[in-house]
Amino acid sequence: MSLTVLLGQLSGSHRADSGFDVRFHCLPAEELLDFCGSEDFISRFMQQHSSHSREAIFGLESHVAAVVLDLFSTTFLDVTCNLDLPGYVYFTSTASLLSLVLRLLVLDQEMLVDFEEMEGVVDLLGDESRLA
Repeated sequence: MSLTVLLGQLSGSHRADSGFDVRFHCLPAEELLDFCGSEDFISRFMQQHSSHSREAIFGLESHVAAVVLDLFSTTFLDVTCNLDLPGYVYFTSTASLLSLVLRLLVLDQEMLVDFEEMEGVVDLLGDESRLA
């Protein structure tokens, strides 16, 4: 079994040796000329590296069984579908936050006010802390 990590980078960033028995494949650097805020930056950064990621995965010499993504890389799920590879999202946080993130879309539709103006508690799947 082997592991290859694809690293998106901005122009001017420097490479580092991990020291582990893991291969790191640095994707070509991209210039981000204009963006508005951190969400826009992350979104554009990921979009610009999508084609590079596809080429890197397709060009690997070893058999690729699946692709594991972090939360910010979910736009690459299209890449995994195009390559007929299963894609898994690794959520690096607590189960409570995952439950909240999964429920946010429904909460947004249910709430008649903005979240800042909301009173009371939010019921989350698997949250039994208030049942005691």
